Amino acid sequence: MPALFSLAPELFLQILSYLPVSAISSLARTNTTASTSIMPMLYRKNIIEGKGSALVHLADNDYTNELRDYIDNEMSLRLSERRTLRTDNVFFSYDPNLTNGTKAQYQARRRYQAYEHANYGPLVRAVHRGAHETVDLLVGMGFDPAARSDTPQRSLLAYAASNGYLKNTQTILEKLRTTAKGCPNYVLEEAVSAAATNRHPLVVRYLLTNISNQTHTRANTLIQELCRANLPAAVVAGRVSLCQVLMVWLRSVDFHNSQFSGTPLQLAVRNGHPTIVRMLLMRGAEPDAVVPRMNLLEGSAFTEAARLGNEEIIEALTVAGARDNVRNIDGLTAKDYLKRNNERKEREERDRQQAREAQAEQRQALNRLSRNEHEFEAPGTINARISATCTCGSSYFRDH
Repeated sequence: MPALFSLAPELFLQILSYLPVSAISSLARTNTTASTSIMPMLYRKNIIEGKGSALVHLADNDYTNELRDYIDNEMSLRLSERRTLRTDNVFFSYDPNLTNGTKAQYQARRRYQAYEHANYGPLVRAVHRGAHETVDLLVGMGFDPAARSDTPQRSLLAYAASNGYLKNTQTILEKLRTTAKGCPNYVLEEAVSAAATNRHPLVVRYLLTNISNQTHTRANTLIQELCRANLPAAVVAGRVSLCQVLMVWLRSVDFHNSQFSGTPLQLAVRNGHPTIVRMLLMRGAEPDAVVPRMNLLEGSAFTEAARLGNEEIIEALTVAGARDNVRNIDGLTAKDYLKRNNERKEREERDRQQAREAQAEQRQALNRLSRNEHEFEAPGTINARISATCTCGSSYFRDH
């Protein structure tokens, strides 16, 4: 194998033309220096045999310089000599001289290539690996980030946001803004939801800031909808940083979420997150807000906090001035639950005190028993006891 690299370039490429794609790929992996001359041959054989693209290999292995040279040398053809087939993040140069079959066979092969690269295009692979330099290069060379990527998300922007790659998200969003169609709202909604679901507050902040900088009339409305849609799940999961990012953009945090059945404050109280409760109160959450459909279930947030007995949340709501006379489905108020909690605490403290006293008495009894077992009598007492035993025994046998 090393002897191949010592041959003349013309003879080296001629020998490569008789090798299969797998052998050429292994050569490209073992010797990055010769990859500039190997990759064009691999590209041509991929087109002929219908195998994977050389761009995929370069993007997957983060060969940024080789990728730039490859695109400059092999794909910078004149428009009059090229027909470009743009599929899912993959470019194929149409050249009849590269095919030995009929036109129908070539079209079938192109459809197969488009299907093959639907999930594994070079841009998708570069985004998946977080290689922002490769992503910048591919986007700058004309790869379309708006193409369907067939990732778990519908768009490549959402896929980058779900993985938490801020630089890739910036590059893709800036490219989408410059296109004729722009960046649709559903793409932004999916990207924000994906970043929020996977706990990436920096990406969420960047996306919301980018939306707010736009001049279209629905920017503020879209931000409100996105924050209201993603805040309840963040509150339930206890994601403090994400909640802080979303609360900044909301005009009001007093809204009802049908998915989790409650306001953000009620959800924070129900799941026991005192830090988020304080954040919501600082953002102006009404401690006595009662949604009509929730009035017969939990009452106010203070009533639910008193029922659960979370001291930190009770203290925070008390400082905020929450009323203690709102009844829940059981007809009880926060005052009733606080009274029950105090009685339970007194009873538990009384039980603990009795247990401590019983343990102390048991310990003292064990100490007394231990002292009695290890107490030695005086020698005179032992001799008198022995003589009395001998006398009694001798008199018994003598009398009988």
